[in-house]
Amino acid sequence: MRILPLISGLAILFHLSACKTTAPPETPNPGEKLIWSTEKQRPPWTYTEAEVKGDRVAFMAVSDKYSTEKYARDDAEQAARKKAVQFSSTKVRSLVKNVIDQVGKGSQTIDPGRFQREYERQLSEGGISQLKSKSWYLEKWQDPQGAVYWKAFVLAEIPKSVLDESLARVIRAETSKLQAQKEKATDLDSKAVLDAMMQAFEDIEKNGLSLD
Repeated sequence: MRILPLISGLAILFHLSACKTTAPPETPNPGEKLIWSTEKQRPPWTYTEAEVKGDRVAFMAVSDKYSTEKYARDDAEQAARKKAVQFSSTKVRSLVKNVIDQVGKGSQTIDPGRFQREYERQLSEGGISQLKSKSWYLEKWQDPQGAVYWKAFVLAEIPKSVLDESLARVIRAETSKLQAQKEKATDLDSKAVLDAMMQAFEDIEKNGLSLD
């Protein structure tokens, strides 16, 4: 097996591009009109999905329509938490799948879906509480029947180290399983695959979930 080219090739997997997507223009329902907003125009950050801001990662989320400002704000914050978990866990799944594709035979030992779910669990159980709302933009709309509703846009940030630590905990657990499999393996090819995967995961933990 060509382990050395494999390990060097894995380096490119540790640099995930930040998702900074321009949201499509929103078309109001017929007869609806904007009657108030915190700014004359939606600020630029309301057209992004996620971006790196120094040592933090920012996520933008929008609420559904609510009759009160408070409900709209609460919904936007909940949407931001979901987005942070889903965005980062999707990156994790892609990273693990790429490692498996590079190593070969890795699918026999690592399930990217299970890895992703475990990462989501780790982040949701504690780390996601560190996601804090930093910027708000509010709109007040009126429908054709005269009913008024609120929409809230929030930009929330979480320390990158929180994402890294959640990933590291999953990696440590998976590495322990790989080590146990290696101790039971009887052929050199299987040991080489397991060694390559453990080395790849060690490098990922060292570098963290880079989003630059």
